[in-house]
Amino acid sequence: MREETEHASRNKPGNESSPAHRADATSEPEELHREVERLRLARDEALAALARERELINDLMLRYPPEHLHPPEDPVAPDPGPAPLRYRLADRANDALKVLPGVHAAAKRIAETIVRAKSRLRK
Repeated sequence: MREETEHASRNKPGNESSPAHRADATSEPEELHREVERLRLARDEALAALARERELINDLMLRYPPEHLHPPEDPVAPDPGPAPLRYRLADRANDALKVLPGVHAAAKRIAETIVRAKSRLRK
């Protein structure tokens, strides 16, 4: 009977001197080391895959640079050439009318009245 109680007390989870506990204690660190190593390898593989992706993206960026990151060398639009004839004629007429005081304002009011009358007739 005494042997049974000793055997039962040796196998209790809280009893660290039991042979079963000592066997578990030696295998647990080994298992933990294997798990840590497995996780370390998985992390290294993931980091290597990320590095390959970054190299690919950098290569693509060098081949096809986005326009917003690299603006064109000459941002000024090319000269479209001379203005259409109707604009040049209107500018000359305005300049001629502005020479005489009041004539330009009167001509402007007459033109606005004509435009308003035409828009009313179209409705």
